Amino acid sequence: MRLYKYFLILCLVCAASHVQAQFSFTFMPEIHGRSMDGLMMVKIGNHTQEKKFVQLVVTVREAKAGQILTVRTAPFELYPGVTSPLQSSVFNSNVSFAQNKLASIVRQSNYFPEGDYEYCFALEGTGTSGEPGTLQEYCFDYQLQPLSPLMLLEPYEDETVCTPRPALFWQPMMPSIPGLQYRLVLVEVKPGQQKAEAIHYNMALVNQPNIPSPFLFYPAIARPLENGKTYAWQVTAYKNDVILGTSEIWTLNAQCDDLAADQKNEPVYNNIQVLAQRGYFVAHGNVTFIMDGVPRSENLVYSITCLNKPNLNMKRLPAVPLNPGLNLVNIDVKDRRSFVDGYFYLLKVELPTKETKEIRFLYKSK
Repeated sequence: MRLYKYFLILCLVCAASHVQAQFSFTFMPEIHGRSMDGLMMVKIGNHTQEKKFVQLVVTVREAKAGQILTVRTAPFELYPGVTSPLQSSVFNSNVSFAQNKLASIVRQSNYFPEGDYEYCFALEGTGTSGEPGTLQEYCFDYQLQPLSPLMLLEPYEDETVCTPRPALFWQPMMPSIPGLQYRLVLVEVKPGQQKAEAIHYNMALVNQPNIPSPFLFYPAIARPLENGKTYAWQVTAYKNDVILGTSEIWTLNAQCDDLAADQKNEPVYNNIQVLAQRGYFVAHGNVTFIMDGVPRSENLVYSITCLNKPNLNMKRLPAVPLNPGLNLVNIDVKDRRSFVDGYFYLLKVELPTKETKEIRFLYKSK
């Protein structure tokens, strides 16, 4: 008899777990928990094999102020898979605000001020599908802090640069949000044109997405800056296609008597991961690339093999010291006999993760 009771309890627990696993919520409070409109960006997973008639109830609480508001959508059909509430049901939602100061601020501005919030999502059956009551409920906690403005740093506004491939820096957006990335756009400003108009309508010289850090070394594949021309650039911060901030538009002027010579001799640095995905690159006397994530001061672990003459002796390669963090690696090989103009070579580099990357390059003597 006792064994039967244990078996019955186990079956009930498994059944309850199965019911709870039929629905799920995906919500990013660091992004969508900043406004009332963002609450409806929640993704609801229906893991059953049939559609359900449901209502979504969202309750927002703050640690000190207590309950802020409750949103109840109109009934809608929830199909199998992952989806968001229907726009029609969101438009016809009923919003109830609490009687406190914080709730009044949210009612007037539509935005949640800084605070320690709890976002609770409850999925309720309407009875039409034969399952009245709460089907699933889950809460997300997040300490909401205002995002700092996205500010450009270098080159300064309207600065004159004497390089065809300048490095571009900006202030990172704070607080730090996991998965946040940046996009940088740089365009030429035509004579008599406003910089905002240029950014929106001109063909971009640089349109680089998926930038993880607050800087960009001018891409090697992008057309270099030309002497006597003015350029505009802007940075956007985003996560999962949601824009979190946009910087001002700054201009820079490419003006230098020796710009053509600088363009020829300027070392070009590109991320080693990007170089490994290409067929090959051209090394003009120096092999250059960017390596990030170096944990400590150490020497670069690498080897070079001549593809034209595999038996060519490639000993006595220069030692390349690395510093913790990001490094602009420059391997000077122009005075070495084993490097022949027009020959192809294979560079093998050990990354900080102990992964090995292979990069082909064509050597050109300066």
